[in-house]
Amino acid sequence: MKRILTFCIAAFLISCEGLAPLDDVDPEGIIAVTITYEGDWPSSNELFDLRFLAFRFIPQNESDFTRITEMVVSDRLQYNVDEQTIVIRNIRNGTFFYNAIGWQFGPDIFSNWRPAGEYRENDGIAVLRGDSIHLDIHVDFDNLPAFPPEF
Repeated sequence: MKRILTFCIAAFLISCEGLAPLDDVDPEGIIAVTITYEGDWPSSNELFDLRFLAFRFIPQNESDFTRITEMVVSDRLQYNVDEQTIVIRNIRNGTFFYNAIGWQFGPDIFSNWRPAGEYRENDGIAVLRGDSIHLDIHVDFDNLPAFPPEF
């Protein structure tokens, strides 16, 4: 219920954009993400890909991980590290309703995805308005987040 209320408030705020002048706001911004890892990393036959994903919608099932035209997708992340920071530039402004580390755990690029870690602050919502935002995401391979998201 809290997630639905947050979504409604965010949608209302987005719809009010026309009320304030946005002439001095760049149409693009930067997302910086610091990712910390713990737990046992998956074996190489279970780790096909690992990326940061910023969804412009609320995903409902694993097939939503393939809607790449509606999200920001990072380059491949490093494997077997304790921490890393990535920076993605030239991101079109908008609201990102779910931000996660996407883990491709099998060979099927269209169905073998799950979240390995989630951005938890602000009910998982990040807003980019021509600036730069920083997100912290923790990945615990021994305690994966529930999916669909539960905030």
